[in-house]
Amino acid sequence: MYRFHQSPRAVDEENNNELHKAILARDSEACLALIDSMSEDELNAVSLGNSPALLAIKTGLIDVAAKLVAMDEINIHVMDNKKFTLLHYACFLREDDLIEKLIAREAHVFVWFESADEPPEMCHYRKPKAIHPVNLYKNKGFWFDVWKEIIDGPGFLIFPTLILTNLVFHAKSLCLNYDILPVEAFEKADDIPRSADQFVAYCKIGMQAFLDHRNSKPVNEAILSQLNGEEKVINETCCL
Repeated sequence: MYRFHQSPRAVDEENNNELHKAILARDSEACLALIDSMSEDELNAVSLGNSPALLAIKTGLIDVAAKLVAMDEINIHVMDNKKFTLLHYACFLREDDLIEKLIAREAHVFVWFESADEPPEMCHYRKPKAIHPVNLYKNKGFWFDVWKEIIDGPGFLIFPTLILTNLVFHAKSLCLNYDILPVEAFEKADDIPRSADQFVAYCKIGMQAFLDHRNSKPVNEAILSQLNGEEKVINETCCL
């Protein structure tokens, strides 16, 4: 997925299209122009587990995500490599307008069942109630004090807040796009070569500030009511 051992050139030569690249560059104006000129296939192209809409919301480029979600051509049900959808991330970020747009388009609330073929650790890894969009939206106890586990241990299996395992890779973008921290806050980390060390530096600088910002957002009872009224249960037998 995120390949710290590869050179930046190798990572950049994955399958990112021009819209992915503009999102990663935090260029909203370019993104909005590209959206109007791209084909349906390009708008839904998946690279490193992310469609452009998923990447936009994960990086906090909400205006871009909102424009994409409003388009009938966009597949709002696509899952990333952790089986999270746009609705999961919109709920975690408490983006009420985006949640309402997704519900209006009949976004599914997914609940996973465990498979008998899964290894024992998956039972700990997969907790349907904890990752239900309703709980992602209303829970206030999100914190970030185990960032090293993602690099040095089995963090992708036991990380206490599963949805953060993909958001941590965008700590800098989230802080900048939400105007939580200034660009200058990341200058020392920017000087580190692209690597696990740089990733950890960005996390140490930005993740707690980002979570404090997220936790300060109010819970809208009307949104909770809408989320509780939307339910779709599927059997998912493959590993997340």
